[in-house]
Amino acid sequence: MFILLCLTFVLSFTTGKTNVRLMNNTRLKIINGQVLDIQHRPFMASIHFGSTFICGGTIMSASWVLTAQHCIHPNENIMHYYNIRAGSTYYYKGYVHHLSRVTRLNPENSHGGKGLPRNDVILIKVTPQFQFSSIIRPAKMPKVNDLIPEVLWVSGWGITEYKVSLHYFFKL
Repeated sequence: MFILLCLTFVLSFTTGKTNVRLMNNTRLKIINGQVLDIQHRPFMASIHFGSTFICGGTIMSASWVLTAQHCIHPNENIMHYYNIRAGSTYYYKGYVHHLSRVTRLNPENSHGGKGLPRNDVILIKVTPQFQFSSIIRPAKMPKVNDLIPEVLWVSGWGITEYKVSLHYFFKL
């Protein structure tokens, strides 16, 4: 699964079909994407610490969201400050799910360059469970022998140009 996610990201840039500016800043989100409605990516969720947007995530099941490990602080005592919003095109609107448990997919001290974890993925358990609908669904996972399509998309919240609000949901 991790390899597929990495491959999706890498292939979206190696096909040469995007005009995204890559900058060395992990705080930047998608720039120059296309505005998209949540109905086209109902598996997307936004992760917040208190009322502050932190990262996007992918709904994997009724109880689990996949995101980048660097988005979640490892201190179990502050988990109750995190919440996950799903079912909205906008990262600041939508039904709120509170975190109940975090399960790491990689060793805690396995870091790559620039202070980021080498395997930068984490599964987050949410409670209450997601109630699936046309705008809240788990991501479809490939079967073992599925071929990787030529065109892949990266989705998340971003901006249409630099120094503009992050309110919209995008695809690249």
